[in-house]
Amino acid sequence: MIRNSTFVFLLTSFFFTCNLYAQDPIPGGCGTVGPNMVVNPEFDDGNIGFTNSFSFNNGYTCSFGDYTIASTVVNDPAVTCYNAPGFNLQTIWKVTDRINSSGGPYTPGNFMIVDPCDTIGTACSTTDLSGIIWEQTLDVCPNNTYTFSVFVKNIYTQEAINYPGSDTLPDFELTINGDTISGYYIDGVLSSDGSFQLPKMPEADSAVWFQISGAWESEGNTSANLVMKNLVPGAQGNDLALDGIFFGLCGKEVGVAVNGTTCQDDANPTAIVLDPDPATQSAGWLYYEWFRDGVLMQGDANGTFAPNLDPVNGYKGEYVMIAYEDPAGATCGHSSEPLNVISSTSAQCQGIFPVEMLSFDGKQLGQSIELKWSTAQEINNLGFEVQMSQDGLDFEMLGFVEGIGNSANVNLYTFQTGSLNSGSYIFRLRQIDYDGSFSYSDNLELSVELNNTYLVSIAPNPINANSKLRVEVEEKQEVRVELLSTDGKLVQRVGSALVENGQAFELELRGGDLPAGLYVLRVQGWNFNHFEKIIITE
Repeated sequence: MIRNSTFVFLLTSFFFTCNLYAQDPIPGGCGTVGPNMVVNPEFDDGNIGFTNSFSFNNGYTCSFGDYTIASTVVNDPAVTCYNAPGFNLQTIWKVTDRINSSGGPYTPGNFMIVDPCDTIGTACSTTDLSGIIWEQTLDVCPNNTYTFSVFVKNIYTQEAINYPGSDTLPDFELTINGDTISGYYIDGVLSSDGSFQLPKMPEADSAVWFQISGAWESEGNTSANLVMKNLVPGAQGNDLALDGIFFGLCGKEVGVAVNGTTCQDDANPTAIVLDPDPATQSAGWLYYEWFRDGVLMQGDANGTFAPNLDPVNGYKGEYVMIAYEDPAGATCGHSSEPLNVISSTSAQCQGIFPVEMLSFDGKQLGQSIELKWSTAQEINNLGFEVQMSQDGLDFEMLGFVEGIGNSANVNLYTFQTGSLNSGSYIFRLRQIDYDGSFSYSDNLELSVELNNTYLVSIAPNPINANSKLRVEVEEKQEVRVELLSTDGKLVQRVGSALVENGQAFELELRGGDLPAGLYVLRVQGWNFNHFEKIIITE
């Protein structure tokens, strides 16, 4: 085990009064986060799971007070839009699914387009200003914190500003149970009031989605009525699109207390009793489940668990507790960290430190981090898992470095991460013995800073199904990506996005129907113009 290892928990405190408050723009920004509770959050199942104040138009004829679920904007010259024969809808509207405009683990699919009211009560049936554009009610557990976010976009472009009445901008608002947001984040920037005016897109090929998010304390509520509104009616210009709605439970730290010893004599095992740690236990926990080595051993309303003696392993094993906020143990579960009961002959139980750490540090190399650590001695050291986190709670494994095994000498280890976004990261080592026992190093917090005005990376190249383009910028700006022939002619507009400092813009690169050969990828911002050759294979 690692000598003097400690666990560092970075806790965030929230102070709420049943309202929406400032929150990171990522759904997991509240720490650990539960699954998405929203029905049909990406609209890929079509016109189901929600209600609103408008009329569904499957063929989309651009009438005031209509909405549709679409995968792309299609204009039919034979259809009269806004009483203007031959009006080109695609000229003023520009919207694609988010996978085509910004990076992220998204699957291309549908989005919602809303064409709000002309004026109240005339061109739209609703009397609630421009009306509720999306509404869904979900069951929640009392006295918990939830996070709510949505991607929203003004689909009316700057190119259409001369069209009569097109100077209206959507004023977007989120509420839960009638409470309006008093402050939330929009792409990482704190909003000072309860709404957000969506700017027009500067060009028809711009596709910028803004993510709006907030956190909500449920207090005594057992349901959450989620509502999105556009507060501004107008002749034209207040049209918008929605996609990627998220509502989920913010996790809690759950601890386990042990009455007895976790070091078990193989010949004469001693009974133990496990309980929720009083320091973390909540009065709202009404049901408990206890697992040993991934198998459910007990589930009831009693938090105390006394494992049964196993004929082979005694009481040894990995124990996990899940505490629920409802009496049936169906929803709102909070999981503990694994608790290991091990043999008393193990080095940990005997007070022996098989691995004595001398140092653990790191530094930035380009856009990656190089970690270095050293040991003074090693006994039965299998190796080190290198783990990384951005919030100090959820760690992911980056790789594994084999240990020396047994050594009385000073040993040096290094590990280099892949390319990272600008920002702060927390690293730790999970040292594992041959018998499976393990412990963690101290946490090491390091920052990655952008070394240049911009950074563009493409991997792998030649392009295949897994190739990705990644762009970082020093200053917030719109970035456009185009594919050119070797003689400089435009072949394809790949995508564009408004890129923040410290937030990478990522796109999947695929050859598709393009002929195999050599191309030039142009990545352009307001203060840089990057060209890079790529090869598309058959």
